[in-house]
Amino acid sequence: MAKNPENKAKKELEQVFLVPPFFIKKKSETNKQTNKQKKTKKNMRIILRNWLRGAEINLGWIDEFSKMIAKYVECRTIMECVTKWILEKQAKVFEQLKIFGGHLDFVLTVQFSPDGSKLVSASRDGTVRIWDVESTLTLHILAGHSNWVNVAIFSPDGKMVASGSVDKTIRLWDVRSGKELRTLQGHTGPVIDMQFSPNGHTIASTSYDKTIRFWDINTGNMTKQLKLKTSSSCVVFSSDGHKILSAHRTIQMWDVESTTLLTELKGHSHLISAVQFSPDNKTIVSAAFDGTVRFWDIHSETDAKFQEGHLYDINDVLFSPDGSFVVFCSDDTKITIWDVKAKKVVQIMDDHLRAVFCVDISPDSEAIVSCSSDRTIRLWG
Repeated sequence: MAKNPENKAKKELEQVFLVPPFFIKKKSETNKQTNKQKKTKKNMRIILRNWLRGAEINLGWIDEFSKMIAKYVECRTIMECVTKWILEKQAKVFEQLKIFGGHLDFVLTVQFSPDGSKLVSASRDGTVRIWDVESTLTLHILAGHSNWVNVAIFSPDGKMVASGSVDKTIRLWDVRSGKELRTLQGHTGPVIDMQFSPNGHTIASTSYDKTIRFWDINTGNMTKQLKLKTSSSCVVFSSDGHKILSAHRTIQMWDVESTTLLTELKGHSHLISAVQFSPDNKTIVSAAFDGTVRFWDIHSETDAKFQEGHLYDINDVLFSPDGSFVVFCSDDTKITIWDVKAKKVVQIMDDHLRAVFCVDISPDSEAIVSCSSDRTIRLWG
């Protein structure tokens, strides 16, 4: 008797798809599992051919099988589904570990030292503090500015701190002693943001005077400046030090050596609060008061919003050093973690009592630090 082709196809379906759930095996079973995977892939190809033939003769079970095919196309292989599931389960979950208290007013910025053992913070109380991460103790209170301190950063070697203030000055401090080394003067408006070049020889600063200025940290002299049409809310070096970003309602990318404008990225509808290069310098991430965070492909100059419709200003955003996730913070007390590979939000922390102004990620990507108008700094890990 001739075999019924429909029953044969259904039987093959049962053999391939009606299998028990995958479990993580011991290393001794790895080769055995690999052989099963190869056999499964081979059977998949056979079933796909049967499905195409069956579709032409309109078999009654085609709708049910189509759902299976759709699932197959989405995940490519069963093992890819399993891998995706494992990665999601292995994603780090951050919990609040410590609270640092001491500032008498809003804490505006916070940053890890290059070795991750210290923090530096800038506050509206006019001081900069250096903290020990392990003990949460204040190591130094750096007092010298005559007004709010908008930003404080470590040098790449961790030996120096630079601070920028509403008093229009930049001050350099010795981390070990807490003593002021020199004052950089030249801006005619409040200093908004600044960053050390990757080699640590230069500081780039931006101000309400609509300039970006470059400073030699050894002499304290200004070496060059960029004149902007509007003040920039941030300034960021690429990891190779060859390019720099500024931003207002658009993002400008400049060549550091020639100070030539290379490109301008448009898309945000309100003031841009933060920008950063990805670790490989291929992508830019930006956050704005329009409630969106955007990824920009540097070569194509196109953007993709991954967070939109946010009801509150987004104040800061940055890539993790390993490039696996992005963190951003906002006025609604929330810190949000976005998984770059999965392209989705994986965690939201909201332990701060008021707006979160700044976030930073430890060099090993294992901890996050945040600061807020609730006058605290919080460590997550």
